[in-house]
Amino acid sequence: MQQARTSLELRVYCTLCNCDFFPARGSKIKCDNGHQLAKSFPYDSFWNYCCGCDAFYPSNGLEGKEAESNCLCCERAIERRFFCNSCNVAILEAGVVESRRRPVEFSKDGYPFPACPGCLLAPSTTDLLVHDCYSLLVTFLTQREVCPFCNDPITTPAQVDQKSVQVVKTVAAVRRRNNFAFFESIAKRDNSLLNLRTHLPSSRRGWLELAGVLGFILTTLGVLIGLFPSVPAAIVWRINKALKAPLIVSPIECTAHFVLSGERLRLTARVKAPSENVKFNWTTTAGKLVDQKDQNGQSEVALDTGDVGVLSVPREVTVALTVGDEYGDTGLRYERITVMPPRLANNPPVLKIPPRCNCALPEVVAGENVSIYALADDEDQTEPLHYVWQSSSPAAQLMPATSAAGSTVVLNTAGVNPQAAAVPVQIYLTVNDGNGGEAMGDITIMVLPKNPAGPRNESVSNLFPPNRPPKLEAFMADKTTIDAGEPVRLWAFVTDADGDAPIYYDWKASAGDIQNRNETAILTTNSIDPQEVIVFLTVSDGRGGRTSQRLFVKVRNPAVTASPTPVQAKGNDDH
Repeated sequence: MQQARTSLELRVYCTLCNCDFFPARGSKIKCDNGHQLAKSFPYDSFWNYCCGCDAFYPSNGLEGKEAESNCLCCERAIERRFFCNSCNVAILEAGVVESRRRPVEFSKDGYPFPACPGCLLAPSTTDLLVHDCYSLLVTFLTQREVCPFCNDPITTPAQVDQKSVQVVKTVAAVRRRNNFAFFESIAKRDNSLLNLRTHLPSSRRGWLELAGVLGFILTTLGVLIGLFPSVPAAIVWRINKALKAPLIVSPIECTAHFVLSGERLRLTARVKAPSENVKFNWTTTAGKLVDQKDQNGQSEVALDTGDVGVLSVPREVTVALTVGDEYGDTGLRYERITVMPPRLANNPPVLKIPPRCNCALPEVVAGENVSIYALADDEDQTEPLHYVWQSSSPAAQLMPATSAAGSTVVLNTAGVNPQAAAVPVQIYLTVNDGNGGEAMGDITIMVLPKNPAGPRNESVSNLFPPNRPPKLEAFMADKTTIDAGEPVRLWAFVTDADGDAPIYYDWKASAGDIQNRNETAILTTNSIDPQEVIVFLTVSDGRGGRTSQRLFVKVRNPAVTASPTPVQAKGNDDH
């Protein structure tokens, strides 16, 4: 360990850059890296001097902070401290040093010898005082009458054992001052919790004051409970709030995210809470919430969309749920519902009477004729219905016949020549309204051989009800006039009278690309020229029933600006 070479040279350790240097003794001290450490050494600020490494280092704002238990320069443990009353230097005695003689050492009485290394004045060997500083959490010897750190007067004389033995072993041995002498009498030399005796009062006065403190606390608690009976309940409430499980609210459940204006949609939410005292508060941005039922941590409510104003484009309604418990915790959940106009899309026709024959059984002898009849209905009364009949066999001809309502055809089986077994002939019917809506049905007629051997077997019977195609209640886009590259959001709302599931969605576009092909889809128009894009949608139930619609989206040049126009669905003549 290198030391200062003369008494006019100091060894200084800079705590800002962790370097040591050897300046000449003077009032101004600056390290090699330019840090100004003192302007009037050793009187303008507090300094530490370690006898083990013969180094000075600034105290780094020692006031109001806990002092270090080791030297910052040599990292040796500090056993004793002496604070000079002539300058602002605290002399530290290191725990383990070399056996050689050091420039400054501690005497057996606890003062630096031969002189203070800061002001170079020899301290008086009499009138030494000991002080427990509760600002630095250390004990030191000094001749000062007032501590410059905690500003308490120093009046305790240093006894012989305090001068000759280690004053404090660790920094943690010193505890903060309290207003009761009982706490002052607690032993400070042993910091182990295993030895309980070191934490008990060491004098009769300490025991009396301990009893007084405990009696005061118990009396105060009794008075508070007598004057304020609700205090224990409030304490228990606080404890339960701190220990309770968090409030968990499930997402809002609903049967559909698209609803026609005027219909009702049921919403449900559940909560997991530590108590049953939970309140549900439903709110909505449009419409009315009716028939709310709260039971067993579950809440149900119906969204009535009768008052939701929708003209030509859908409207998004946000339903919010706020759940609160008795402890003040809350949970929030949101759900967005799209309300659509009931007549925004074309209503496809519906087969009221599926294809049937004028015979008891769907069978006929080869060469005979049989009439087949069907009746369809359309909610759009102004749309004419077109019946298209087809036969699975070219030999079986269909001849149209007049009918007051619906459509009738005559099946001519003269060209069918079954030999030994009956030949099935399937008749298909497609009814369209000219605007893209259509309904489909079929019937199978068994053509029997002429002069069959034996009676007819009733092998075919129409025992199952006919399948009804799904219905496109709404088919729309959020905008029908866009700039090139702008996406378009598409909606479809489908119902099936037979309850068939799942419903299959077949999206097609004359230009661009369609993504997320389900009840909603996104039309992307990147890299296409301005044109009118036709979007086709066909929904089917997987049992032969299907319905088709189409709409038009106008893609313009980005330089042209125009306001979006309402969606208009047009019929698809390709089906």
